[in-house]
Amino acid sequence: MAMRSTWRTRVALGLLAVAVVVVEAAVARAQTDAALDKLQGFVVQLGYDGGRLAAAATSRPGVLLQIVERADVCEAARRELLEKGLYGRVIVVPGSPERLPYADAVVNAVIASASWHTPKSRPEIERILAPRGVLLAENAGTYAKVFDKPVPRAIDEWTHYLHDPTNRKVAQDHVVDSPRTLKWKAGPEKSRHHDHLTSLNAMVTAEGRLFYIFDEGPHASILLPPKWKLIARDAFSGVRLWERKIDEWAPNLWPLKSMPATLPRRLVAVGDAVYVTLGIEAPVEQLDAASGKTVRTFPGSERTEEILIEDGSLLALRLTGKSPYEDTDEEKWEFVDHRVTKFSYLAKLADSVMSPLWLHADRRLVVYDLDTGRERWHLDGHFAPLSLATDGKRVYFHDGECIVARDFATGKQLWRSEPVPVWQEFHGWFGASLVVYDDVVVFAGGENMDWAAPGIKTGADDTMTAFSAIDGRKLWTAEHPPSGYRSPEDLIIAQGLVWAPHSTKTSAAVLRGLDLHTGKVVREFPVDYQHSFHHRCYPGKATEDYLLLSKVGINVISYDGDKVDNNHWVRSACGYGFMPANGMIYIAPDPCNCFPEAKPNGFAALAPAVDRTKRAFDHDFEAGPAYETVRGAEVQGVPADEWATFRHDAERSGSTTSKLEDAPKTVWRTPLGKKVSTPVVAGGRVFAAVLDRCSVAALDARTGKLSWETAVGGCVDSPPTIVRVAKGGKTTDLAVFGATDGWLYCLLAEDGTLVWRRRLAPTDEQIVAYERPESVWPVHGSVLVHNGLVYAAAGRTAFLDEGVFLYAVDPVSGEVRLRENRGIDDQQLAGLNTQAAKPEIFSAKGDRLYMRSLTLDASLHETDGARRHIFAPNGLLDDSWFHRAFWVYGTGFSGGPGGFGATGSRNPSGRIMVVDDDVVYGFGRTQYGWGSAFLYRLYAVKVTEPSQSPAGKRGKNPQSQFEQLWAADSPIFVRAMVKAGDTILIAGPKRLYDDPTVFDQLPSEIARGQIEKQLELLRGGAELYAISAADGSVQWSQTLDWKPAWDGLIVSGNRAFVACEDGTIRCLE
Repeated sequence: MAMRSTWRTRVALGLLAVAVVVVEAAVARAQTDAALDKLQGFVVQLGYDGGRLAAAATSRPGVLLQIVERADVCEAARRELLEKGLYGRVIVVPGSPERLPYADAVVNAVIASASWHTPKSRPEIERILAPRGVLLAENAGTYAKVFDKPVPRAIDEWTHYLHDPTNRKVAQDHVVDSPRTLKWKAGPEKSRHHDHLTSLNAMVTAEGRLFYIFDEGPHASILLPPKWKLIARDAFSGVRLWERKIDEWAPNLWPLKSMPATLPRRLVAVGDAVYVTLGIEAPVEQLDAASGKTVRTFPGSERTEEILIEDGSLLALRLTGKSPYEDTDEEKWEFVDHRVTKFSYLAKLADSVMSPLWLHADRRLVVYDLDTGRERWHLDGHFAPLSLATDGKRVYFHDGECIVARDFATGKQLWRSEPVPVWQEFHGWFGASLVVYDDVVVFAGGENMDWAAPGIKTGADDTMTAFSAIDGRKLWTAEHPPSGYRSPEDLIIAQGLVWAPHSTKTSAAVLRGLDLHTGKVVREFPVDYQHSFHHRCYPGKATEDYLLLSKVGINVISYDGDKVDNNHWVRSACGYGFMPANGMIYIAPDPCNCFPEAKPNGFAALAPAVDRTKRAFDHDFEAGPAYETVRGAEVQGVPADEWATFRHDAERSGSTTSKLEDAPKTVWRTPLGKKVSTPVVAGGRVFAAVLDRCSVAALDARTGKLSWETAVGGCVDSPPTIVRVAKGGKTTDLAVFGATDGWLYCLLAEDGTLVWRRRLAPTDEQIVAYERPESVWPVHGSVLVHNGLVYAAAGRTAFLDEGVFLYAVDPVSGEVRLRENRGIDDQQLAGLNTQAAKPEIFSAKGDRLYMRSLTLDASLHETDGARRHIFAPNGLLDDSWFHRAFWVYGTGFSGGPGGFGATGSRNPSGRIMVVDDDVVYGFGRTQYGWGSAFLYRLYAVKVTEPSQSPAGKRGKNPQSQFEQLWAADSPIFVRAMVKAGDTILIAGPKRLYDDPTVFDQLPSEIARGQIEKQLELLRGGAELYAISAADGSVQWSQTLDWKPAWDGLIVSGNRAFVACEDGTIRCLE
């Protein structure tokens, strides 16, 4: 009995222990969930907890988590999260309570364990937290909020298209200044097309969130269907919070530079609510700003074109009669720019652009109660687009003849002004300017606008007129100087003065501030824009400290004229432009070719300069466990039949002597992640970066078996370079690569053990970029090995964050041999070009190094004597196929409206290319220049070039003689290309049609059916072709049930290795 009792006791105690563990695990999960509850944006966890918070965070939309841990714990934490399949979605970086690796005010929440929440860490935590950010600190095993970061009074929101319902376009923001630092970045890099509807149609911000309407459709062809979405991001960190699909919007083939001016008025954000039409004919919906879920739909608000929110009311201006979008009966060829692709459907859309219905359509203004959604009053009539405004006392608009004021509460008419001129043709891209301030209404109607050359007046000057907002009395009339370019004109009231800047085709102007009540000039000063190119295709904006004009880029001008800072190198989306708010200037993807190698593309939040002198950090090198193994070794060459670096060699030629036999079969397939880089091969191993896991992996080249995988502190965007070294008669391969955490890494190629790592970024600051934490100064994965040194660059553009930092590093010791900082202060303008100001994977040819078109000597100094080399203005890793950016075998890429066409026509160019000695093989367009309908070909040309490029002509290419060896139609869209021996291997999805044929058939069902089929082919498999390098004939082909990643095909040892879009590496033999 005693033995049975003991056994039962042991069993009971064992069950109790299991129960305790289960309860503790449940409590831990509950505490973790509670810690994340209601958190959004960029969340930083201080102290690793075994991955519990990471597991919870990765399942929550709108949360990006990063873990900070002491350096000696990081590697083990990374390895554990990698094994759990969480690493990459959650990254571990080193730090200390006294030193957190982030830029100022970019983190939305900090969750600190007890050991990390100390008096020493508190100032750092408060520094990195963004306004409205929170600190959750651990206490007795639970997390509690102990700090809320206040919102500075000096910053402002931007809730409506024109800032607020008074249409002032002026932010009460005293932090916004010249753009000098990057706070966050997001893709895509470019708008879909220059010659059609811009991809960004609206953008506003409220309560620390950013909302915008954007077309995320593919760049490969504007024929492909759009993907319109309403997207929400955190305004301070850039983390994507949620999205809502928009099924039907304005036609994506809408003509050049003519975005309907009312599209941005369809989105408003106030407090924790978003008001939007989720379709071109859809009603107004109120969404919860945190989740994007619909809270209310306003009845009778279908076909709303403009929305204003003021004092508990929603003003919805909706169509009741025929829409200008439906006015496509005629073909208005006179509006179609002579440089674009011409097709019948485009001319009919031009008829809609020129429709008189933009000004004269029947519309209804409906005022709703926000709390109940019920109508308060409505008014039928005519309303000039963008003229609707309210100050909470009265509602104002232009009815096509006069200014009208109605009582805000009842809708009763209070006054109607004398006739005020407005442009009677009133195309869709135009909008009247009506601004209300201090009981004065100021109106400018652009009555003498010339649509053929907008912004350049014919006949008399335009006028602006002021009226008393109380009784409609005319106060004054003054000249309204020309501004804008296929966009609404500028009319700004700031510092109590009326500003109508002269900013069209002139390199200098006189700016005048007029007294609001009298119209008299009380302030006047000259400005030099330092550029005579046309005004940007969007209006300017302002803060109470600066005019932010859109002459060329962003012109930051103080109201006394003492500061005129012309930032020509930055752009934003056509039609909408940029947005100053939250102490930053938000820019969006543009379709422009100006300054192609300098301007920062994509969505970005740009902030004023910061003082980084106190951020200097001496911990920039770490020797790993394998350091002594190779110390003192000498660099050796890697045989040419191996593929040891990105695109085979320092020239990035994509060419090898190794061959591939006919019709190869897949001999192995290894899944690595969701996205892998193109591979490299050396020493019997295949190496690739696994982008979604922030790691580098090595496979056995014969079997495909995973040899090792090492995670690092950031994404590795391209494969490592394999460096062979010798010591004591033994050779060792090293895998050297950069990462977006700003570090350069060196691993043993045999087992992935760290040899050394060195920080190339000047400080350890991180931000959010492309939906993940990155250094302010990221480093590309692939590096150049040249003359025994590793060359790499850290940074994003020479115009931001102290510029780009160039390095030459000893691959064995990790010691810095050369360091240069490229920052451009004087902007060094040359037409619409600057120096190549953005970093790129280095290449080399002879004694010259290249970073895009920038030519350097081996000492990292800019030099003359450029030779033709492969480069791309958007970078060799860019796979978007934006129509104004392509690969070039040349020495420069010209900007401006004709520059890209001239570059493409005067040089071997294409979507992708390889080169073997003096012969270039490519896949590209038959013609370069403006347009939407492209014909593609494969070609081979022999190039003879002079000894050096002409001096002092940036963006120009030397006159060369090309001998076309052959040209052939391409049956596929080539996404991967390699020259293997005497064969050109190409792979990609099948081409179903030529663009011109389908454009001519639009908008027929036949054309749309073809487009849908092509889209399916682009999403699906691919075909592999072997083309004779001698004459372009097809040697063999095969259909693939998988799709290669961009530039993902290499050949080594008579086998092909392919990175695939499904995250696998394949070997073909």
